[in-house]
Amino acid sequence: MLDKYIVDIHYTTLRKVWEHSCIVSGARDVPRYYCLRVRSGGRTIGALREVLHCYIFSNSIDVFKNSYQKNSYQASLSANLMELLTEEAEQDRAFLATQGDFFFTADEGAPIDLTTHELAQFELRNGITAARSRMKSATRHERTLLRDRCTAEIRTLSTLQLDVKRAQFFDQIDKCRARGLPTDGIRSKALKERTALSLTQGGAAIAKFLQVSDMPADRVGNIR
Repeated sequence: MLDKYIVDIHYTTLRKVWEHSCIVSGARDVPRYYCLRVRSGGRTIGALREVLHCYIFSNSIDVFKNSYQKNSYQASLSANLMELLTEEAEQDRAFLATQGDFFFTADEGAPIDLTTHELAQFELRNGITAARSRMKSATRHERTLLRDRCTAEIRTLSTLQLDVKRAQFFDQIDKCRARGLPTDGIRSKALKERTALSLTQGGAAIAKFLQVSDMPADRVGNIR
């Protein structure tokens, strides 16, 4: 029973779903997905002796406190991110500040993928065109290798280009808000450029739970 996976999913698929969920939700940065910990583990604090707790989790109590979300985080987040923290909980400040930045500086209107034109530009690169040309006279095995190389290169370029595109979007948004100017034009342009979600539909489904749905769009991304 202990060796049975809760959800049997491949590491690469899990990473893609997590990363795309963060992007679709409008997060400025994509944290590593394993920064999330099973919150239910916090229920054992105080209920079990430390030696038993450490045996169950296979780590020391210090590792647990520094690496897992504790049960008290919900109360802290529901009231005030910083004021409820005591001197004993000083180590929690960085974590809660990061959570605040993740949710309250997000903008669901941010770019989530590249346009068809942007993707087509990658095919004009010398390395890609040369590989495509070699595929015409290559053996079956060589064609597979060349095709995989092109796919990997385009995937890497797409990730880097999307990072640049999102950084430019948030930079423009921040500058407009700092000057008290509307951001509707920037957000509307980004939304019009969206294409079909390319990585996973699952990411879009999960992302809605990461959005601050009851916050006006004008304030999202401008709270510190």
